[in-house]
Amino acid sequence: MSNDNHSKLEKWRAKYGVLVIALGCLFSVINSWGNNWILTGILGLSVLICGTIGIFDIKRAITEKNRMIKFYLLLTNRYLCLKSAASKAAFSF
Repeated sequence: MSNDNHSKLEKWRAKYGVLVIALGCLFSVINSWGNNWILTGILGLSVLICGTIGIFDIKRAITEKNRMIKFYLLLTNRYLCLKSAASKAAFSF
């Protein structure tokens, strides 16, 4: 049971972890605005980079999920067609 929870956490972290980091950097940018411009610039760049990586990670996960669903439906459809053809062949004699 603990392995199942661990895998859910790892999946969540792989999908949304970079966006959490980007939000943390954005919060730091807002807090440090005007105090230290070098830190503000570095954190602002990290918001852009981490946000972009996070968006592409989510798009990749959605694409993989859709691909797996289509593959599953294709296999199920082929199985049902073969099963139907086999039952028709069995009754034709």
